[in-house]
Amino acid sequence: MIGVMNFRKLFEKEGLSLAGTLAVVCILAIGVGVVLGNWVIRIIAGPGPQELEVAEREITQEEQILQDLHEPVPPPAEEDEPAEGYEEAYVVQAGVFNSRENAETLKNMLQGEGFEVWVTDAQPYRVHLGVYSDREKAEQIRDEAERKGFDIFIAH
Repeated sequence: MIGVMNFRKLFEKEGLSLAGTLAVVCILAIGVGVVLGNWVIRIIAGPGPQELEVAEREITQEEQILQDLHEPVPPPAEEDEPAEGYEEAYVVQAGVFNSRENAETLKNMLQGEGFEVWVTDAQPYRVHLGVYSDREKAEQIRDEAERKGFDIFIAH
């Protein structure tokens, strides 16, 4: 009985600040408990099936893009002289992809470096930096792109 009375006197002296402090401490304790409890459950249970599916899909897409970007591009086939009346053309090509999305990714990267780029409409999707009648101009574009870290070749 004495302990309860002392508590009431303390409560009356301090007013609501003690009650408010106790309420805030209780709310914080509950919040910390919920957060830590969820964290422990995630550690023990591991990621859920949806999280795994999303992570696997992201990894697969990244691997495909990296594989396509580093896929060796075959050298252009040796061709005969152009037919009479046709001018010789040099195509500056940055990549060949089975996936339109990967071709667009490379296109965006090249455009970000200031190049004028387009992608062919049919599969395999070819990423081109230009078609030139002058081999020297084609080589200048190729050299500039290679200085910026891209693997480029000139198709004839």
